Amino acid sequence: MGPERLDLDDRGDDESLFFSFTSIEVATDHFSEENKLGQGGFGPVYKGKLVNGLEIAVKRLNRMSGHGIQQFKNEVKVISKLQHRNLVRLLGSCIEKEERLLVYEYLPNNSLDSVLFDAAKRNILDWKRRKKIIEGVAQGLLYLHKYSRLKIIHRDLKTSNVLLDADLNPKISDFGTARIFGENEMRGSTLNIVGTYGYMSPEYAMDGIYSEKSDVFSFGVMILEIITGKKNTSFYDSDRHLNLIGHVWDLWTEGRISEITDSCLDETISTSEALKYVHVGLLCVQEKAADRPTMSDVVSMLLKESMALATPKRPAFAEIMTLNNTKLPQNPESCSLNEVTISDVQVFSFIHLVIFWPSGAQNSKQDYLDVHNAARAQVGVGPIAWDDTVAGYAHDVANYTKKDCNLRRSGGPYGENLAEGSGDLTARDAVNLWLTEKQFYDYNSNTCAQGQACSHYTQAAASGPSRAPAPGSPPLPAGPPSGRKKSKNLRVKLSVVGAAVATVLAALAVLFWCCKLRNRKGNLRKFMGPERPDLDDKGDDESLFFSFTSIEVATDYFSDENKLGQGGFGPVFKGKLVNGLEVAVKRLNRMSGHGIEQFKNEVKVISKLQHRNLVRLLGSCIEKEERLLVYEYLPNNSLDSVLFDAAKRNILDWKGRLKIIEGVGQGLLYLHKYSRLKIIHRDLKTSNVLLDADLNPKISDFGTARIFGENEMRGSTMNIVGTYGYVSPEYAMDGVYSEKSDVFSFGVMILEIISGKKNTSFYDADRHLNLIGHVWDLWTEGRISEITDSCLDETVSTREALKYVHVGLLCVQEKAADRPTMSDVISMLLKESMALATPKRPAFAEIMTLNNTKLPENPEFCSLNEVTISDVQGR
Repeated sequence: MGPERLDLDDRGDDESLFFSFTSIEVATDHFSEENKLGQGGFGPVYKGKLVNGLEIAVKRLNRMSGHGIQQFKNEVKVISKLQHRNLVRLLGSCIEKEERLLVYEYLPNNSLDSVLFDAAKRNILDWKRRKKIIEGVAQGLLYLHKYSRLKIIHRDLKTSNVLLDADLNPKISDFGTARIFGENEMRGSTLNIVGTYGYMSPEYAMDGIYSEKSDVFSFGVMILEIITGKKNTSFYDSDRHLNLIGHVWDLWTEGRISEITDSCLDETISTSEALKYVHVGLLCVQEKAADRPTMSDVVSMLLKESMALATPKRPAFAEIMTLNNTKLPQNPESCSLNEVTISDVQVFSFIHLVIFWPSGAQNSKQDYLDVHNAARAQVGVGPIAWDDTVAGYAHDVANYTKKDCNLRRSGGPYGENLAEGSGDLTARDAVNLWLTEKQFYDYNSNTCAQGQACSHYTQAAASGPSRAPAPGSPPLPAGPPSGRKKSKNLRVKLSVVGAAVATVLAALAVLFWCCKLRNRKGNLRKFMGPERPDLDDKGDDESLFFSFTSIEVATDYFSDENKLGQGGFGPVFKGKLVNGLEVAVKRLNRMSGHGIEQFKNEVKVISKLQHRNLVRLLGSCIEKEERLLVYEYLPNNSLDSVLFDAAKRNILDWKGRLKIIEGVGQGLLYLHKYSRLKIIHRDLKTSNVLLDADLNPKISDFGTARIFGENEMRGSTMNIVGTYGYVSPEYAMDGVYSEKSDVFSFGVMILEIISGKKNTSFYDADRHLNLIGHVWDLWTEGRISEITDSCLDETVSTREALKYVHVGLLCVQEKAADRPTMSDVISMLLKESMALATPKRPAFAEIMTLNNTKLPENPEFCSLNEVTISDVQGR
């Protein structure tokens, strides 16, 4: 991976599984043409089948593609850190000799565009499925922008980069041009424009500025394409030269909604529903980035049944510029530029990669200017005037295409119809060829490297009108100097010997390290036992292994000064690694059989999760009798240690508490719906929510969690695990657990966070009410101000507090069927105005007493918040 390896956090996230080249050769039948699925951005893609029967898709990098190597590195760097059901899954990679391959899950329905724009297939995409695809892509994009631990801008979102599984669920793919943003980074800029014509936002195409809003623009284009079944880059009005965006804008402003939706859809489409989706799409493609919504806003708008939407302004790129006012063909399907991808070239170079000079054209300066300025206008760049520099540039470009490329185009004097070329090469082939030969061109001598062909790559095409050498271009190897002396030969020989010795020593060191790593992996496999197959046999749980010695040193030999507390299966210590990284270490009690099961479960579950509202497992240690888990260290400890501490609770103002509720809600929604595995936590409580330096919440302690199958709705057990005060009635009484069990626990947490009180304390000595019962009484009597924490300032909105209490009470209803799902909960929390159902009397509103013994009147002396039920028989 080269120097960029450091960007991978030095933990090998990108090294989850390595395939041998031989195994992939066998899987793809030696990369046979029958198994070829298509041509990706950096090389062909093949279908394969591993010896265990698993079907895969393999991207094979073109050996000579310097551009592809960068995409390969970027893809590994980005996608290895992501885990969401609406993102394509990277299974592993192969790097052997000159071969570079990426191995993905195989998705049988190929890309969205191959179905959506195929007259023979598009009927399978009914209205319900199209909405599911739009919402799935939106959730995937929202995860990239907001809920992944890394903020990621895709930069090339389009229908051909959305793949469909067997059930037509969408998965965003192709992260070769994606960029990782810092926590507070809002935008980036580049001279190397990457993306696809028709999907690029105006600020990116014109100024190289990209941000979340660039992806939002691309998503808006996709919404309109999915609703209409048409490509944005096709022409829809030969007189006005409208693209799809302009076409939809005109129909929408004229109220002709029925003419927008795909004609192959049935008549059951609700006009109001179609109007909303088109409305959201038009909001996304507005010209100014500041006017476009965020993906959080977009998801809210899509999910809300009734919500007032802003009026969109006229969209960007509503018309397609023509060349020399040439009349464009009236058949929209024959002129699509949907597949013309711009990759790693400067704006000036891009113009000549997508507009090729025809071999029969006259090389007049006006001809050149017309072509050049029309191309610039298509990406929003202003026109240029004629001068000597431009004249020389034009001459080079003309010679480049006339002499070396068979690129004649039909349909226009300057080859406008790029996708329907009549030459041997398509526009995409030409782009890839140009990029491949770029690496062999020497800017200083204007020649190709010895033994290499690079005639397609000229100085004009490389460096634009300035005709200056491109920065950072690789120099050619220097020729052998004449008249070498013997002393110099001796130094050379000694250098060679020294290098050889160093290589051998390095190889031995690597071999030693690999053996140590293999032993640690073997320890984990042996320890996990027969449950190991549940880990998908792909080593997801093996991201990093620590030696026991390194953890001893980090925690100062598990000193009491570094002890943070006592977890479910043993003590937790703070530590500091030799690289300065602070960690939290869970150490299993050696004699705890129950703790061993929790340890195994924690490794099995949390190693598969990646969300900014879930605590991050850095690695593990299994040596002799020691069992340790190493996590990120969170300086503000657990939520309960702040919320229920009179000296600390003031730092949790109203805004901070709402952020915690919404963050935990998003983390739980991810576990239930958007992780590739459906996970039930089973022990959600304030002490299992940790707070980082900015008081952002992270759900922790997955030792009792359970993984559900795709269609599994509930489970049952005789061994009840959980914490008194947070356990749902059906789980406590019958051992039945489901998503709704976690929803109950979350409802309790909402009420605790709003009130600043523990559920298990007593609030009425005569009626023995717990917090749930106490809040229920106050809510039904309209005494909302008495529910909120007294330490909160008076700026708390009564209406806002009422909504959060209302949602909390809906979550703690006695019957699981009456409780909302976490999707419903998030919608209710985020919507400013939404009609909420009336909650029924909650479960466990009273605390049962022992022999009717009178309970103390001071509620704070009877908290049972830390009493955890573990391994107890259910009824």
